[in-house]
Amino acid sequence: MPRLLLVIGFLLAADGRASADAVSIQTTPRAAFSSRESRNYLNLRIGAASTGANGRPTFCGEIAPIARLSIEACGNGSRALHSDPIPELAHYRILWALDEWAVESVWLRPRLGAGFAELQVGEDAPGFFFGGTDAGQGETAGPEGVFSLQLVQPMGAGFDLIGDLNAGIAWLSHAGALQQPKSEVQPFAGLSLGVGF
Repeated sequence: MPRLLLVIGFLLAADGRASADAVSIQTTPRAAFSSRESRNYLNLRIGAASTGANGRPTFCGEIAPIARLSIEACGNGSRALHSDPIPELAHYRILWALDEWAVESVWLRPRLGAGFAELQVGEDAPGFFFGGTDAGQGETAGPEGVFSLQLVQPMGAGFDLIGDLNAGIAWLSHAGALQQPKSEVQPFAGLSLGVGF
Protein backbone atom coordinates (compact mmCIF):
# COMPACT_ATOMS: atom_id res chain seq x y z
CA MET A 1 0.00 0.00 0.00
CA PRO A 2 2.74 2.57 0.80
CA ARG A 3 4.38 1.77 -2.56
CA LEU A 4 1.07 2.34 -4.36
CA LEU A 5 0.67 5.72 -2.64
CA LEU A 6 4.24 6.61 -3.59
CA VAL A 7 3.61 5.74 -7.26
CA ILE A 8 0.32 7.72 -7.28
CA GLY A 9 2.10 10.69 -5.70
CA PHE A 10 4.88 10.52 -8.30
CA LEU A 11 2.36 10.40 -11.19
CA LEU A 12 0.40 13.37 -9.80
CA ALA A 13 3.61 15.38 -9.39
CA ALA A 14 4.70 14.56 -12.96
CA ASP A 15 1.24 15.53 -14.27
CA GLY A 16 1.45 18.81 -12.35
CA ARG A 17 4.82 19.63 -13.92
CA ALA A 18 3.48 18.87 -17.41
CA SER A 19 0.48 21.14 -16.79
CA ALA A 20 2.73 23.94 -15.56
CA ASP A 21 4.87 23.60 -18.71
CA ALA A 22 1.78 23.80 -20.92
CA VAL A 23 0.63 27.08 -19.35
CA SER A 24 3.04 30.02 -19.65
CA ILE A 25 1.29 32.17 -17.04
CA GLN A 26 1.88 31.01 -13.48
CA THR A 27 1.52 32.70 -10.14
CA THR A 28 4.89 33.21 -8.52
CA PRO A 29 5.63 32.62 -4.85
CA ARG A 30 5.35 35.66 -2.58
CA ALA A 31 9.15 35.59 -2.17
CA ALA A 32 9.46 36.61 -5.85
CA PHE A 33 8.64 40.20 -4.88
CA SER A 34 12.04 40.48 -3.23
CA SER A 35 14.02 38.56 -5.86
CA ARG A 36 16.34 40.45 -8.21
CA GLU A 37 14.59 38.89 -11.20
CA SER A 38 11.36 40.80 -10.64
CA ARG A 39 12.53 43.67 -8.41
CA ASN A 40 12.73 47.20 -9.82
CA TYR A 41 13.99 50.05 -7.61
CA LEU A 42 13.81 53.08 -9.89
CA ASN A 43 12.52 53.76 -13.38
CA LEU A 44 11.94 56.67 -15.77
CA ARG A 45 9.32 56.40 -18.51
CA ILE A 46 7.84 58.40 -21.36
CA GLY A 47 4.46 57.94 -22.99
CA ALA A 48 1.05 59.40 -23.69
CA ALA A 49 -2.02 60.16 -21.60
CA SER A 50 -5.66 60.75 -22.42
CA THR A 51 -5.37 64.15 -20.70
CA GLY A 52 -2.34 65.27 -22.74
CA ALA A 53 -2.43 68.46 -24.81
CA ASN A 54 -0.61 69.80 -27.89
CA GLY A 55 1.04 66.44 -28.47
CA ARG A 56 3.38 66.79 -25.50
CA PRO A 57 4.50 63.45 -24.04
CA THR A 58 3.94 62.39 -20.45
CA PHE A 59 6.98 61.75 -18.29
CA CYS A 60 6.90 59.44 -15.26
CA GLY A 61 9.42 58.81 -12.52
CA GLU A 62 8.96 55.98 -10.03
CA ILE A 63 10.90 54.84 -6.99
CA ALA A 64 10.19 51.66 -4.99
CA PRO A 65 11.55 51.85 -1.42
CA ILE A 66 10.18 48.37 -0.71
CA ALA A 67 9.27 45.56 -3.11
CA ARG A 68 5.48 46.05 -3.25
CA LEU A 69 5.32 49.80 -2.60
CA SER A 70 6.29 52.55 -5.03
CA ILE A 71 5.95 56.32 -5.29
CA GLU A 72 5.26 57.83 -8.71
CA ALA A 73 4.93 61.24 -10.34
CA CYS A 74 3.68 61.79 -13.92
CA GLY A 75 3.15 64.94 -15.96
CA ASN A 76 4.20 66.79 -19.09
CA GLY A 77 7.13 68.54 -17.39
CA SER A 78 5.55 71.95 -16.82
CA ARG A 79 7.99 74.33 -15.06
CA ALA A 80 10.72 71.66 -15.20
CA LEU A 81 10.96 71.15 -18.99
CA HIS A 82 8.83 73.99 -20.39
CA SER A 83 6.76 76.99 -19.35
CA ASP A 84 3.92 76.72 -21.87
CA PRO A 85 0.53 77.46 -20.27
CA ILE A 86 -1.11 74.34 -21.71
CA PRO A 87 -3.67 72.10 -19.98
CA GLU A 88 -2.16 69.32 -17.90
CA LEU A 89 -3.35 66.74 -15.38
CA ALA A 90 -0.30 65.76 -13.32
CA HIS A 91 -0.32 62.79 -10.92
CA TYR A 92 1.44 62.15 -7.60
CA ARG A 93 0.63 58.77 -6.08
CA ILE A 94 1.57 55.73 -4.05
CA LEU A 95 1.10 52.30 -5.69
CA TRP A 96 0.75 48.89 -4.05
CA ALA A 97 1.44 45.68 -6.03
CA LEU A 98 -1.35 43.14 -5.50
CA ASP A 99 0.49 40.17 -6.99
CA GLU A 100 2.82 39.31 -9.85
CA TRP A 101 3.03 36.66 -12.56
CA ALA A 102 5.73 35.51 -14.93
CA VAL A 103 4.74 35.35 -18.62
CA GLU A 104 7.77 33.90 -20.39
CA SER A 105 10.53 36.32 -19.28
CA VAL A 106 8.21 39.26 -18.52
CA TRP A 107 6.81 39.98 -15.04
CA LEU A 108 3.24 41.35 -14.89
CA ARG A 109 2.30 43.26 -11.78
CA PRO A 110 -1.27 44.57 -11.18
CA ARG A 111 -1.28 47.53 -8.77
CA LEU A 112 -3.72 49.83 -7.00
CA GLY A 113 -2.80 53.40 -6.20
CA ALA A 114 -4.02 56.53 -4.48
CA GLY A 115 -2.72 60.07 -4.36
CA PHE A 116 -3.64 63.41 -5.83
CA ALA A 117 -3.88 65.06 -9.22
CA GLU A 118 -3.16 68.65 -10.18
CA LEU A 119 -5.20 70.14 -13.02
CA GLN A 120 -3.55 73.08 -14.72
CA VAL A 121 -5.17 75.21 -17.45
CA GLY A 122 -2.89 78.26 -17.29
CA GLU A 123 0.63 79.06 -16.14
CA ASP A 124 1.89 76.73 -13.45
CA ALA A 125 2.01 78.37 -10.02
CA PRO A 126 4.27 77.06 -7.24
CA GLY A 127 2.60 74.68 -4.79
CA PHE A 128 -0.67 72.75 -4.79
CA PHE A 129 -4.16 74.18 -4.30
CA PHE A 130 -6.52 71.66 -2.67
CA GLY A 131 -9.08 74.06 -1.16
CA GLY A 132 -9.61 76.19 -4.25
CA THR A 133 -7.51 77.55 -7.11
CA ASP A 134 -4.39 79.68 -7.35
CA ALA A 135 -4.77 83.47 -7.59
CA GLY A 136 -4.87 83.36 -11.38
CA GLN A 137 -7.43 80.53 -11.40
CA GLY A 138 -5.01 78.47 -13.45
CA GLU A 139 -4.82 75.31 -11.35
CA THR A 140 -6.38 73.20 -8.62
CA ALA A 141 -5.70 69.82 -7.00
CA GLY A 142 -7.66 66.92 -5.52
CA PRO A 143 -7.58 63.19 -4.71
CA GLU A 144 -7.29 60.38 -7.25
CA GLY A 145 -7.43 56.60 -7.46
CA VAL A 146 -5.75 54.46 -10.12
CA PHE A 147 -5.33 50.89 -11.36
CA SER A 148 -2.01 50.10 -13.03
CA LEU A 149 -0.57 47.10 -14.85
CA GLN A 150 3.23 47.18 -14.79
CA LEU A 151 5.45 45.04 -17.03
CA VAL A 152 9.07 44.36 -16.05
CA GLN A 153 11.41 42.80 -18.63
CA PRO A 154 14.91 42.13 -17.24
CA MET A 155 17.53 43.17 -19.83
CA GLY A 156 20.71 42.12 -18.04
CA ALA A 157 23.39 43.97 -16.07
CA GLY A 158 20.72 44.89 -13.51
CA PHE A 159 18.62 46.98 -15.94
CA ASP A 160 14.95 46.48 -16.82
CA LEU A 161 12.58 47.55 -19.57
CA ILE A 162 9.46 48.91 -17.84
CA GLY A 163 5.99 49.35 -19.29
CA ASP A 164 2.92 50.73 -17.54
CA LEU A 165 -0.74 50.88 -18.52
CA ASN A 166 -3.03 52.71 -16.12
CA ALA A 167 -6.52 54.12 -15.75
CA GLY A 168 -8.15 56.04 -12.95
CA ILE A 169 -10.26 58.95 -11.83
CA ALA A 170 -9.54 62.23 -10.04
CA TRP A 171 -12.02 64.37 -8.12
CA LEU A 172 -11.27 68.10 -8.33
CA SER A 173 -14.01 69.94 -6.48
CA HIS A 174 -12.87 73.41 -7.65
CA ALA A 175 -12.28 72.58 -11.33
CA GLY A 176 -15.39 74.55 -12.29
CA ALA A 177 -13.82 77.74 -10.88
CA LEU A 178 -10.79 77.63 -13.20
CA GLN A 179 -10.33 80.26 -15.93
CA GLN A 180 -11.26 77.44 -18.33
CA PRO A 181 -13.92 75.60 -16.29
CA LYS A 182 -13.53 71.84 -16.22
CA SER A 183 -15.54 68.93 -14.84
CA GLU A 184 -15.02 68.04 -11.18
CA VAL A 185 -14.64 64.38 -12.17
CA GLN A 186 -11.59 63.77 -14.35
CA PRO A 187 -11.13 60.23 -15.73
CA PHE A 188 -7.72 59.45 -17.22
CA ALA A 189 -5.67 56.69 -18.84
CA GLY A 190 -2.03 56.47 -19.78
CA LEU A 191 0.60 54.27 -21.39
CA SER A 192 4.35 54.67 -20.86
CA LEU A 193 7.60 52.83 -21.51
CA GLY A 194 11.08 53.32 -20.12
CA VAL A 195 14.07 51.84 -18.34
CA GLY A 196 15.01 51.24 -14.74
CA PHE A 197 17.11 49.14 -12.43
